[in-house]
Amino acid sequence: MTTPPFLSLTRRVAAELGRADLAVLVVPHPLGGTDPDEVRRWGAESAEIAARALAGTPVPGSDQAEPARLADLQQTLRQDGAELRLERIEGGVAHLTLELADARCAECVMPAEFIERLAGAALAAEIDGLGGVVVHDPRREDR
Repeated sequence: MTTPPFLSLTRRVAAELGRADLAVLVVPHPLGGTDPDEVRRWGAESAEIAARALAGTPVPGSDQAEPARLADLQQTLRQDGAELRLERIEGGVAHLTLELADARCAECVMPAEFIERLAGAALAAEIDGLGGVVVHDPRREDR
């Protein structure tokens, strides 16, 4: 079990331990500072997902399900108060803007590099000839 900002690290550690195939349950982030009733709701949802996975029932958003759509990624980011907008596709590159005005903890929102990988996978299934994804993130000065 992990939260989105730590998913990449979780998968790397699992691979280093020889368990690259390990199923990972991702819960919303951040846990700290979140209303306890909301955390309980997340826990109940996570327990349902874990039970389905253990029973061998396909779990939406897992490796067993269809590839995630951009809308799924946008919904995940909204849980942290962030918005992700597709601005344009230019020269085979999708340009997305990450807005953090409503984020409780802007640094807790998953890193732009990770968003680019997830958005790239989601958009590649929808856009022929997609050559890349750039996330314009106010936390990064280089883009």
